[in-house]
Amino acid sequence: MAAAIMADRRKRNLTILGGVTLAFVLLAVLAVYQRAAQLAPKFQPRAFFPGLTAQMNGVTEVDVASKSGTLHIRQMQGKWNVAERDSFPADAMQVAAAERGLSDLEIVEPKTARADWLNYLGLGAPPMGDATAVKLIGAEARCSPIS
Repeated sequence: MAAAIMADRRKRNLTILGGVTLAFVLLAVLAVYQRAAQLAPKFQPRAFFPGLTAQMNGVTEVDVASKSGTLHIRQMQGKWNVAERDSFPADAMQVAAAERGLSDLEIVEPKTARADWLNYLGLGAPPMGDATAVKLIGAEARCSPIS
């Protein structure tokens, strides 16, 4: 009789312990879910230059300006040339890759909405700032410089 009562107590204690463990597991899952929701980005990535891909066929010149200087790559007679280097031929594949890279740029996180803080973030316009300005010029392509 005593063994049956002891087994009943063990089952009851095991059931209570299992219930408490299940409750703590559910609370831990809830805490992880809430933490993940808090840390999730609240900004949806979007294209930096929407519609630029459709305009890339008309690009005839790429101007790059930075703190260290400027570079003009122009298309002359179907070939890309570096204007600052006495029209030295540029690699067309590199120019195409740069154009694709510009059209694929995405804004993934806003840094600031205040234009007066851009210098503090290293995004000031050249020649005084640390940013690099890229300008695409052509018959169809018109986009503002990237900083």
